[in-house]
Order: sequence, then structure tokens, then C-alpha cells
Amino acid sequence: MYDYKSIHVGKDLFRAKSKEEDVKIIDEISHQEFQISLKAYGIGPLQLSTDKNYLMYPRLEQEKSSKITDQALISSIFSDPAFKVFDEVNILPLIYNENVKRCNIMVFDYDKAKRNVKYI
Repeated sequence: MYDYKSIHVGKDLFRAKSKEEDVKIIDEISHQEFQISLKAYGIGPLQLSTDKNYLMYPRLEQEKSSKITDQALISSIFSDPAFKVFDEVNILPLIYNENVKRCNIMVFDYDKAKRNVKYI
């Protein structure tokens, strides 16, 4: 893309265990910077983010249910401090099919995802 440059920061940040993001993007006109995490997935379930502090799964275990469908409860879970990190990671998923050499990149909208979750 024109007017942007990127720097791979994933190895340094991963080693420091300070951030999940892999790439720093710099707008060469405004000089604004933001970081994204690139995730590459083949065909199958999409895992968008790791929970490096391991807070989300223990929070879900508190519900003692293998499938949560109550929308008010789902909303409450997303509002829980354990899920705060869910809103803070910028992820750009790359979905690929290696056999046919085809891929799609999508922008992940966390707010839309939370509004449309039917069950956990």
C-alpha cells in the first residue's frame, strides 16, 4: 500500500512477552503508528487471539456449562475484566487455502463479533 510502511516487531515483542502484535504500521503522511497481529489460518475454526494472561477460559469455566446461549449472560461475560484484552488487540486474519493458492484478508470487528455471538 502506498503511504504506509511496516516494521516486523513480532520477534522482539514475543521474546519480551509484552505484546501480541507482529507488525507496526506507520502512516508516512500523518506519522501515526499502530500495531497489528497477523494471524494466518487454513480452512477450519478461526482462533483470533491468544489469552497470554490466561483469564478468559477460567472465567468461562465459572459458568459450569459447555454451551452458553443466554444473550444477557454472553453480554455480561464480554463485559467482564477477564475479556478486556479482547477489545485491545488489533488482529488482521489471513485466511488461506494453500492447495489452490488463494487467500483472503479480513478486518476483524470486535464490536460486531460481540453483538453477533449466538453461543459460547
